[in-house]
Amino acid sequence: MLIATPNLCLDRTQLVPELVLGGVMRARQVEVTAGGKGVNIARVARAHRRPATVVGLVADNDRERLLRLLAEEGADVVDVPMPGDTRNAIIMIEQGGRTTIVNEPGSTIDADTWRRYCAAIAASLPGRRSLACSGSLPPGAPEDGYAQLVDLAHQAGVLALVDTAPGALRAALASGPDLVKPNLQEAEAAITGASGLLLTDADSDVRERAMDAAATLCRLGARNAAVTAGAHGVALAEPSKHRVRWFPAVKVEVVSAVGAGDSFLAGSCWSWRPTTTGAPRCAAARPRPAPPASSSARAASTPTGPPNCSRRSRTNPRRCVSCHEAATERRHARARHVGRALGDDGCCREAAARAGRGMHVGRVADRAGGGAGVKQQRARLRDVAEAAGTSTKTASRVINGDDRVAAETRARVEQAVIDLGYRPDPLARSLRRGLDETIGVVVDEVGDPFFASVIGEIERMAIDRDVSVIIASTRRREERERIVLDGLYQRRVAGLIIASISDNHAYLRNSSCPLVFIDRAAEDLAADAVVVDDRGGARMAVEHLLRHGHRRIAYIGDRLSTATARHRLLGYRDALEGAGIVPDEDLVAQIEPAKGDAGLATEALLRLPEPPTAIFSANTRCSLGTLPTIHRMRRTDLGFISFGDFAMADTLTPAVTIVDHSPEAIGRLAAERLFSRLAGDEPPVETILAPLRIVPRGSGELAARL
Repeated sequence: MLIATPNLCLDRTQLVPELVLGGVMRARQVEVTAGGKGVNIARVARAHRRPATVVGLVADNDRERLLRLLAEEGADVVDVPMPGDTRNAIIMIEQGGRTTIVNEPGSTIDADTWRRYCAAIAASLPGRRSLACSGSLPPGAPEDGYAQLVDLAHQAGVLALVDTAPGALRAALASGPDLVKPNLQEAEAAITGASGLLLTDADSDVRERAMDAAATLCRLGARNAAVTAGAHGVALAEPSKHRVRWFPAVKVEVVSAVGAGDSFLAGSCWSWRPTTTGAPRCAAARPRPAPPASSSARAASTPTGPPNCSRRSRTNPRRCVSCHEAATERRHARARHVGRALGDDGCCREAAARAGRGMHVGRVADRAGGGAGVKQQRARLRDVAEAAGTSTKTASRVINGDDRVAAETRARVEQAVIDLGYRPDPLARSLRRGLDETIGVVVDEVGDPFFASVIGEIERMAIDRDVSVIIASTRRREERERIVLDGLYQRRVAGLIIASISDNHAYLRNSSCPLVFIDRAAEDLAADAVVVDDRGGARMAVEHLLRHGHRRIAYIGDRLSTATARHRLLGYRDALEGAGIVPDEDLVAQIEPAKGDAGLATEALLRLPEPPTAIFSANTRCSLGTLPTIHRMRRTDLGFISFGDFAMADTLTPAVTIVDHSPEAIGRLAAERLFSRLAGDEPPVETILAPLRIVPRGSGELAARL
C-alpha cells in the first residue's frame, strides 16, 4: 500500500502527575517518536508483514532526526523536502490514565511544495493496490488536496481510502474515494459544515446517527463509507449493494498504542474488496462458464457436481442432493462459528434465525480492524408479513401509509418492521414504478459555501417529502458534467437540479425527467431555472464602494468559462463606466480559486505601484483566498465586498460586507419547482430571479485611503 500523510510530526510523549490548572510539574518520562496518522498505518502494516510506503513532507529543521526515527522503525519513506520547522505533537499521559494531546499545525507550505508532493505520490502509485490518505493537511495546502490525490489514484487504477479532518474530507468526496473512514463527530462535521456532536457512552441514538452519516457521505460522493463510533461500533454503507450495516464493537485486549481508527484503515487497505455486483466470496458459488453453443441441448440434461455424484433431486435432476447437503452443512458451520463469536452456545439454526438468513463471517477490515462482523441478508417484505401474521399486501399497505388497515394489524406490522430492521428497497420500488424516489443535484463543488447552503435547503425539502437526494460534483469540468448526468439517468432519478458549467445543453433536450437549473440558466434549452442577477449584483457592489470614495477598485473572480463569471465582470465594468472611470485591466484578476490563486493575485495587486483602495471579490471561493492575504499583509484598511456570504465572515475585523444572493432561497425555489413538476403540474417554463441585497458589515463602508 501507499500512504499519503503530508503532515508528518514528532510525537513527544510525557508521563506526568495529574494536571492541575495553573500548576507547574515535571515530566517523569519523555519519549520522542515519529508521529502522524499515516505513520500509525505503516506500523500496523509492518505488524502484519504487509509492504507499505509512507510519502510525507519533511521540514528542514529536525529533518535528520525525523528520518532517523522512521528508519529505526523500519519504515519505507519517500520524503519530500520543505522549508520550515517540523511539526510537534505533545502527548501528556497522567497517572490516572487520562491523555491530553496538543497538536501544532506545522509550517505553511506553498503551491510549489504541494505540486512536488503530488508528483511524488503519482510516481509512487504504479504497482500499488491502495492509497491511504490519512491525517490533516498542512497549512497552505489546498483544501481539496486529498481530492487531487484520489484523482491520481483512480487514474493509476488504485483504490483510494481517506481518513482526514472534516473540511478536507468533504472536499475529497467530490473525487469519489473508494472508502472514507471518519469517526462519527468528524462525519457529522463534514456533512453539516459545523462542529459534530461529542460522543458519550450514554448516547442512545449512536447507531442511527452513524448509519445516517455513512449513507449521507455516500450520497455526497464516497463510493463506500465506514463511520466509527468509539466503543459503540461501526456503520458501513455500501451503495453498490444497496445496504448500510452496523457492526457492534467487540472487546479487545490493547497491545499497541496505535489508534483503533488507524488500525481499521490499515486493515481496509489490504482486505477491502469493493464490488458493484455482489460477487460471491466462495469458490463453490462462482458461476460456471457457459457451455459451447453446439452442446447446449446436452448441457441442459447434464447433471452438475463431481462425476461420481449419483443422488439426484426429484424436482431438479441437475442438482446433486449430496452436494447440496454438503453446502448446507458448510453454511450451518459458519452460523455455528458466528454463534460462538457472539457468546451463543445454542443450535446453529437458532443463531441463524436470530441474526438473519444467509449468515456468514464478513472480514471487514481483517485482523487490524478489530474483529469479524456479522453479515445478514436484508429483511424482506415477506419476512415482515410472516412475523406479523398478515399477507404481504396488508404489510405493504401499512408500510406505505394506507389507512385501510385495522389498528391492531397495523400495530403488529409496525412492530415487525422494528424487530426485523426492515427498510423498503428503493431499487425494487424504482423498477416497479419506472422511476426512483430520488432526485439528483449536480453542482460545481460540494465544499463551496454557496452550493453547500443550496444543497442543505434542497435536502431539507426532500426529507419533508420522503425523497432521497444524490449529490454529485462536476469539479468545474464540462466533460465530467456529462458523465455525472449520464450516471444519474442510469440510476433512474425522478428529477434533476443542475448548476451547469456547460454552454451546450442540446444533449439534455430528450431528458427522461424534469430539469431545473440553478445559478446559471440553460440558454439553448427550454427548462426552468432559478438564478440571480449576476450583472446587477456586481454593479450594486461596486457602486457601493464608489459611494465611499473609492476610485481604484480591483476585481478578483473566476476565469470567463461560465456565464456567471462573465456577467459579474460586466457588472463591475458597468459600475465604473457609469461613474466616468475607465476600467484598468491591471486591477482585474481572473483566476482558478481551487488552485489557491486568489491569495497570490491579491498580493500582486497590493504590490502594484498604484495599488487599489478596494477589492470586489466575485464569489466566496475567491473571498476565502483573498482575505487571509489582506490580513497577513496588514491591509485591513482596504474596502472589500464579497459576492456571497461564508462562515465567520461577520466575525472578522472588520466584518465582511457581502452581496447576499440567498443560496437558501435558490435551493428552496428550485426544489419547489421540481417537486411541483413531479406532482404533475405543468406551468410554463420560467426563469425565476432570487432576491439580492447588500449587507453592510464594515469592510465595504471603509473610506478610500488617499
